[in-house]
Formats: sequence, C-alpha cells, structure tokens
Amino acid sequence: YTSFLSACHKLVSRGDVHPRIKSDAGDRAWERWKAMRVRSAPPDAYGALLRILAARGQPERAIDVLEEVAASLMLPTHAETLPDGTTIETSDDGDGAGWYDDADGRTVRAKPTTLMYSSALNAVAKSHEVACRFSGGMARKNRKRESITSYHGRLARQVVIMAEQAEVAQDDGFVSALMRCAAAAGDASTVRAIYLASSVRRMDHLRTCGGRDHLLRLQGLIPEEDRALALGDGASSSTALSASAGGVPAVTSVEEEHAANHAAYESREYTRPPSTLLLAHAKA
Repeated sequence: YTSFLSACHKLVSRGDVHPRIKSDAGDRAWERWKAMRVRSAPPDAYGALLRILAARGQPERAIDVLEEVAASLMLPTHAETLPDGTTIETSDDGDGAGWYDDADGRTVRAKPTTLMYSSALNAVAKSHEVACRFSGGMARKNRKRESITSYHGRLARQVVIMAEQAEVAQDDGFVSALMRCAAAAGDASTVRAIYLASSVRRMDHLRTCGGRDHLLRLQGLIPEEDRALALGDGASSSTALSASAGGVPAVTSVEEEHAANHAAYESREYTRPPSTLLLAHAKA
C-alpha cells in the first residue's frame, strides 16, 4: 500500500504529467487509502498520504488526517499478558481509528512525525498559490484576495499548534514549509521573522544565569562531580549526562524512538530556508 501511494505521489508531483493523469492518480490513492482504513492501515502510510495531499494542495483533508493521528494517541488501552509472560498494549476498539495490530498481536499507535506536519504546511501553501492564481480578487471592491489569505493563514496556524502539541522536531523542512505558507501571500516580513525565530530557537550558546552545574540541576540531570561521587569509581566526565547513578538508560522521546526504529524517516525532502526567503521576495 505504501509503495502504491509513493508511486501516485511521483505522478502528482511531476510537472510533465498531464493534469488528467495527476487527478486520476490522486483519486486512486484516496480510494486505496479508504480501503486501507477498512483493513487497518499500517501507521507508516500516513506520511505517504500526506505527501500526496501536499502535492495536490488539499490542506483541509490533510488536517483531517492529522486530527485522526492525534485522536489515536488519546484512545484508552489496557495491558494484556501473553502465555509466554510478555506484556503487550491493546486497544478496546480493535483495529480502527489509527490502530494497527502487528504480527505479534501488539497494538501500534500511529506516531506523529515531522514529515506529516511539514507536508500539511506544504498543502496549505500549494492551495494558497492555486487560489491566488485562478480565483483573482485583485479589485478593492470584493477583497477576495484578502479573504483567501486570511483563510489559509488560519489553516497554517492550526497545523503549527498541532505540531507543538505533538512535540515533533521542527527541522529545516518544517521551517521551510512554514515560510512557504507566508511566501505564498508575498509576505516577506513574516518569512524573515520565521527564519530568524527558528535560528534563535536552535542556538546552544544563549546567555544564561548560573554555571553549568546549576543548569544541569534545573534540567533534572546530575552534575558531573556529583555523579562521579555517587558512582564511586571515578567515572569520566565524558559519560552521558542523561544516565543516572543507578545505571538506568536515558529516557528517549517518542520522536527519537520512532526515528531509531524507522531509519528511512530521517531523510527529508524540503527546500532550504534561504531559497524560500528568496521565493517570498519574488512573490512580493
């Protein structure tokens, strides 16, 4: 199923394909997706579908898919012990609404990734560009262009709020997609503000109060000297700060765990932020 959706995405995203073929590929992908939902779609198919929706410029349908992923994380579960002593997490609702049972009978959640929300933002930008190209609205009398910009701005804000709630990593692909949403309206000032805010947010050497040990205690970590005294074996300072004195492994986030299990999700397809900044100036 995922390979079929990827093939449809290649047809939809190419510029040398006839529009009728693009429309047919998008419709076939959506029909196949509905058939997958009946048969419990695997979680990795959400990203492939959102890329198709981004290429076609369908932000409303993309937001519906993201809300489905968010709703699947809130479903109640209960632990079930197998005869061999293994404990698995299962859902009372069975296979449906974002759940998928693997070969071992373990219920798997559809975990959100950065690629999903970047694709949703690209869908908003694509829809805005198409609306401005074919809907007109340059006259001051009807102000249709302003209403189109306001509508897509609300969609982009909704996607950003959902990404913040899901706590996904906001990499260059996410920032570029958000900049593209503002660039579609020709708002170069907002694009520059997004680019500078993302740069400041990633700075590691900001001005702080207190020394390194004080910052580690604020983060709930053990300073190097205290950890060496607790271990009592003269542990070197190069030991991971996230490891506790009892040898408990470091706690990883959902995004880090999912990226470790799905190495293919590490690759991102995006336009670099400086290129998007130039695009905003060109549209302005």
